[in-house]
Amino acid sequence: MLKNKIEEGISLRFRQLIVLAMPLIYLLFVLIFAANIPIGDDYWLLDFLNQYFSAADGRAKIELLLAFHNEHRLIFTKLLALISISVVGSLDFRLLIFLGNLAFIAGVFQLMKLLNFRIFSISALLTVLILINPQAHKLMFYPMAAIQAYFGVYRDWE
Repeated sequence: MLKNKIEEGISLRFRQLIVLAMPLIYLLFVLIFAANIPIGDDYWLLDFLNQYFSAADGRAKIELLLAFHNEHRLIFTKLLALISISVVGSLDFRLLIFLGNLAFIAGVFQLMKLLNFRIFSISALLTVLILINPQAHKLMFYPMAAIQAYFGVYRDWE
């Protein structure tokens, strides 16, 4: 009952504006401030690409794709890096950052679907305002970390 009164107090148009604009503003923020430079583990990705393109045959390339990085197999990240090279012509860390953050936005909407939130409800509005903001996201500008963490979040909520 209290929830209905609160929903009546905040107009539907305002809720629509916020729920739709916040992800766009977030992604615009990512595009503006993302740098096309490797950070931390991203140097490992450059080393992988050097080994991959100097590999003798297809079997060696597949072994490199399936190889461990610490205790993880980062096949998806490696494939996205290879796709970036084939599409853009070079490894574009900004593209990896953008794709990782796009998965985060999709994960937030997947969470709202999982929790049966109506898209423009107060619950959805609060979810968007709390989660989709750049204040607490250290991962948002780390290319490999954004892909691994945010695609992982999206995958786990399916």
